[in-house]
Amino acid sequence: MNILPIVFIFLLFAHETSSDKESVAIFRKKTLSLLNDARRLIASGDIRKILEVINTGTFGSFNKLLDYFGPAKLMYKLVWNRQLELASYEYMYNVEENLFKVEKEEFNNIQYNGYIGFYWLGDLMKIVKVVLGFLPEKLQKKAGVWFDVIQSIIMLGMMAAFVPKTETIPRGKTFGPAELMFGKRFEIGCTSNLLYSLCFVKKLEYEKWFFEIGASCFGCPNECEFWYNDDGSYEEGDLCIPPRDFYAQQISERESVTESIAENGAIIYSTLFPIIMNLIYSFF
Repeated sequence: MNILPIVFIFLLFAHETSSDKESVAIFRKKTLSLLNDARRLIASGDIRKILEVINTGTFGSFNKLLDYFGPAKLMYKLVWNRQLELASYEYMYNVEENLFKVEKEEFNNIQYNGYIGFYWLGDLMKIVKVVLGFLPEKLQKKAGVWFDVIQSIIMLGMMAAFVPKTETIPRGKTFGPAELMFGKRFEIGCTSNLLYSLCFVKKLEYEKWFFEIGASCFGCPNECEFWYNDDGSYEEGDLCIPPRDFYAQQISERESVTESIAENGAIIYSTLFPIIMNLIYSFF
């Protein structure tokens, strides 16, 4: 008796297990956490303070470089957007051609469904772990404590690498990962595979620069992020909470996402039905 058809049919319907769903949820949570940590480094100006100490005044362009790293009066905390995640999934698996054939100019200048897209590292955590693996064991343990910080700094470095080398931002241009440096941006959605991630964000109105230099949270339209410590004390962070009406907007978008997924699911299973029936027939 040939059991391969039965195994294949089972895999077709069991491809999305609870562990898959958990891994997707972890990916969303971890991506948001790392990106927001990188944005906090900008908003707080902590990296700028270090660079100012390094600066000897001998580099004329160094002062402009400092503006890449804050501080920012208004830097929203990023939230996940399922519509943007769906757009990244559709582009990666339905639109995108061979990644290695993409022209350099188009690599981080993706326009799709009115959104801006860019490529990102696939699994940054694994990359950092591989790098740390070459260090002596004692240094690995010490570096492990700063693991998340290292990842956030790498992400910040990637953002800064795509910042235009101009006094103001050119009109009509997109800037790949540097799009995440816009203080007024607060939504993102990504899809990832083993090699790379693809993220999409919404277009913004033109700004002369990514953010306004100033003390963090001083430009928040609403409140600054905050949390309570174990001793009950209240502490403010460096990122502004998103606009109050963003959740209602996401609910509306989520409804369209659900309809799209339902339509795609019907297409997929209607396509698979003849294959499944053929397998069943061959089995019996």
